[in-house]
Amino acid sequence: MNYAQERENNSMATSRAAAKVTVQTIVCCFIAVMFFLSQGTSVWASDHVKLYVVAAACRGGDGSVHAPFARITDAVNTARVIWQADNNAKIEIRVDPGTYIGRHSNTNPDFENFPITLDIPNLKLVGSTSMLIDDDGLPTGVFEPGRESVLKADPPLGANQSLLIIAPTDWLLTGQGVEVSNSSSMLGIRQDRRR
Repeated sequence: MNYAQERENNSMATSRAAAKVTVQTIVCCFIAVMFFLSQGTSVWASDHVKLYVVAAACRGGDGSVHAPFARITDAVNTARVIWQADNNAKIEIRVDPGTYIGRHSNTNPDFENFPITLDIPNLKLVGSTSMLIDDDGLPTGVFEPGRESVLKADPPLGANQSLLIIAPTDWLLTGQGVEVSNSSSMLGIRQDRRR
């Protein structure tokens, strides 16, 4: 065998080995993805769905604990899609402390789109705002520092404008049973009314 034939044989053997590795890699990746999907790791994989919102999160999250939404607007839109796929889904949106700034006629993807329409039946929107408690165990009206979920309009709201609306948008999305609260049931998400 001469040098040219030996080199050609080695080249063909290397190509077959590379193709074998590539096929093995593809098969292994496919099996890994199928296993991952079969484990129900999606935030949509159960009858009780929790979506998470963190004001400081990066855009593009999926609403999971590890990749929360940055906007309440995105969580509500995703909740609507989930509910339309499964009318029995119980959906809870958990809003971390922070200021969620939005506006009407919004074009900024970092801002909330006001009004946020809560039309998904039995949706729970749970904020983090809590009030300080007096000696008798009653709320004082003073918000606990660092524990507020605040919706703020920038620019301030005009006449007949709202931050949140609980209302039907069609015959299925009735808004019935919607709750806006916090984990301690005193006040969920507060509105910043300062001008």
